[in-house]
Amino acid sequence: GPGPAVGEALEALLEEVPIDQEVLARAQALAQDSVSPITDIRSTAEYRRQITGVFVRRAAEMLLLHPGGSEQANGPGWGTDLSQGTGLS
Repeated sequence: GPGPAVGEALEALLEEVPIDQEVLARAQALAQDSVSPITDIRSTAEYRRQITGVFVRRAAEMLLLHPGGSEQANGPGWGTDLSQGTGLS
C-alpha cells in the first residue's frame, strides 16, 4: 500500500561527487520512477510521482547549496506554511 519509499539507487547516486545539475536531474527522474503512488480524491498518481521528483531535487539542492540548514538558506524552515501567498489553504 501507500507509504514512504527510500531508494538505495537514489542514495548511491547522491553520494556521487561532484553533484551537478545532471546528477540532480538523474536523481529527480530516479525518484519519480521508484515510487508507486495511488490516485484518490486528493491527487492523481501522476502528479504524486512528478512532485516526488521535484521534492527530491529541491531537497538535494538545498543541502548542497546550504549544508548548514534552513537558516543559511534564507528559506522556509520545517513547519512553515508554504501555502501563504499561493491561494492554497
